[in-house]
Amino acid sequence: MAEKVKPFEKIFPYISYRWKYDDGEYSPYAPFTEVQFISKPIESINDRYEKGFNVFMVNDVENIVLNNIPKGREDVIAIDILYTESISSTVYILKTIEIDAADRGNGFLNGIIISKRALGIALPNNELSRQFDAVPLKAKSQEFTANRLIYGNYVTKFNQGKNDLGGDGLQIKINTVGVVDPVSGPSVKTNRTYDVGVVYMDKYGRQGGILSQKTGNNSENSSLIKTDFTYSSRIKLTSKISSQPPVWASAYKYYVKDVSTDFYNMTAFNSYLDGDPGDTEAANVYLQFDSKDRNKITEDSFLIPKRNGFYYVNRKCYNRAIKNTSTRY
Repeated sequence: MAEKVKPFEKIFPYISYRWKYDDGEYSPYAPFTEVQFISKPIESINDRYEKGFNVFMVNDVENIVLNNIPKGREDVIAIDILYTESISSTVYILKTIEIDAADRGNGFLNGIIISKRALGIALPNNELSRQFDAVPLKAKSQEFTANRLIYGNYVTKFNQGKNDLGGDGLQIKINTVGVVDPVSGPSVKTNRTYDVGVVYMDKYGRQGGILSQKTGNNSENSSLIKTDFTYSSRIKLTSKISSQPPVWASAYKYYVKDVSTDFYNMTAFNSYLDGDPGDTEAANVYLQFDSKDRNKITEDSFLIPKRNGFYYVNRKCYNRAIKNTSTRY
């Protein structure tokens, strides 16, 4: 009997939604979920060696269950369930759920099951970058021309100076915390520099510009943080805003950017000591990589070894490893 093929076996799916209003207009997309992925259970470790790759890194998800989708205000008559994948930026409508008139304006949708890639209508690409409706703060005139809404003598953008944020501008503290349980899962990358920005929003969804605090690298008084080379567990970033929000703001959200230089991850499948067998004090170590990784390394590259338990190695060994592998490959 043939093995059942899972609907998302080779796919990293993401789910979102949008509201449809009673005048036929649509809201911007809600934030997409994290990738819906569960790896295949390990049955026999020999499969990995026989086939030459990690056979367990396939998506074992059969059903995606959606809960706590807000129904919106009284003028929301339907909700579109949206779907996209890691291999494409196209967003599709999976299904449209009509809301009964008696249930509008309160409550949540629960128990929505997605069990297959039943792709519907593909939405325009520019909808993906429409995070809010660009309505001005105020205007002296409004007119419709050629089915377009036009404002005149309008004021746009918010004031976000130091005085609007309590007198000292944005004050933010970034840190890292370890995640011990479960052992595997999402984690912030190590040996990276991250810049964390803050965007304030008003009650209509209009947003100000991205705010950040640049007073140093990896400082307590900065929106920049550099993660260590290695940790004993998974890590995540934490942030605390100590400054006052603008008077017009009702919500805020974070933006995180990796400002580090380019990094490549390579797997060495063999290593050789430059010495006699059993000699642990050899001056050089040779690592063997797949030929497909050849273009990732140049004569000026630094190779930083990383393996389970490496954080117990002292700093002296770490420096020696970098020195001895910087020009030998």
